[in-house]
This record gives sequence, structure tokens and C-alpha cells, in this order.
Amino acid sequence: MKICKRQYRIVTDKFAGYEVQKRLWYYPFWFQIKGCNGSMINTSENIQQAEELIEIDKKKRKIIKTYPCD
Repeated sequence: MKICKRQYRIVTDKFAGYEVQKRLWYYPFWFQIKGCNGSMINTSENIQQAEELIEIDKKKRKIIKTYPCD
């Protein structure tokens, strides 16, 4: 089992329709990621917009060195 990856999920919400949540390998709970403009609300009208937020969140960090997850 690999535990060195972030996990994302898209869930429905009560506002525009979809929200992106993230879980880190060391944190047992899911939490909402920030929106594309830096706000705390990341609600999206469709799944494609939510997937774009995931890609933006993945690109926030610069990879310095990668270690194998064996």
C-alpha cells in the first residue's frame, strides 16, 4: 500500500453543486481545498470545474526531490 500521496474527492454541496476535498496521508480527515482565487469556498457548478481545482491544487507545490515509495 502506498501512503505517500494526497487523495482528492469531489462531493456534492448545497451551493453550486460540487466541492473538492483533500486528504493527506498523515491526516485521517478530509478537508476542503481553497478555491482558485484563494478564497475558502471552492464550490463548482460541474465536475469538470472541480477537476480543474484539483489540478490547480496539485501544481501549488514545487517538487524538490522525489523518493520511491517502497
